[in-house]
Amino acid sequence: MPTIEGVVLMIIDQEEFKDGLWWFLAIIDYLIYSVVNGYLTALWHLASVISVISVIEPNVYGISAMKMSRELLRGKTGTALVLVFSYFTAISMIILLMCELYDMNYPMYFLIIRVFLILVCVIMLVGVNFTALLVQNVFYFACKSHHNQIIDTNVFFLLVLNWLNTLRVRVVWILKVFRK
Repeated sequence: MPTIEGVVLMIIDQEEFKDGLWWFLAIIDYLIYSVVNGYLTALWHLASVISVISVIEPNVYGISAMKMSRELLRGKTGTALVLVFSYFTAISMIILLMCELYDMNYPMYFLIIRVFLILVCVIMLVGVNFTALLVQNVFYFACKSHHNQIIDTNVFFLLVLNWLNTLRVRVVWILKVFRK
C-alpha cells in the first residue's frame, strides 16, 4: 500500500502536473507580490503626503508618518490598491508605447515623427505623475474623512488650486516651446 509521500512523489513526477503546478504557483506568487507591493506603495505615498503637508500634521515624518498612514489606510485599503494599480497601469502603458516608438525600424525621415511622439509620451508621463500627486492628496483627505478626523478645507482647496496653477504653467510653457 503506497504512502501519502509516495503518491505525492508520483504526482510530482508527471511532467504535465509539473507545468500546471509551476504556472499555478507563479500566478499565486505574482498575486501576493502585487498586493504586497501595492499596499506598501500606497502606504509610502500616503506617508509622503503626511510628511509634506506639515501645516496639518506638524512634526510628523519618517516612521511616525508611516504609522499614521497605516492607521489612515484601515478601511480604505481596497481603494488604495485600485488607485495604485491604476497608476502602475497608466505608467506601464505609456512606457511600453515609448519602447515601441523607440524600436521602430522605419526609414530615417520618420525620425522627426518618432521624436515628436516620444516627446508626447514624456508629456503624458508628466501629466500622469501630476495627476497621481493630486490623487494622493485627495485620497489623504478621503482617509481622514473616513476616520472622522478634522479636515482643514482651506488647505485642501489651496492644494488643489496650487496643483491646477502648476499644471497651467507647465502647459503654457510647453505651448511656448512648440510655438518657437
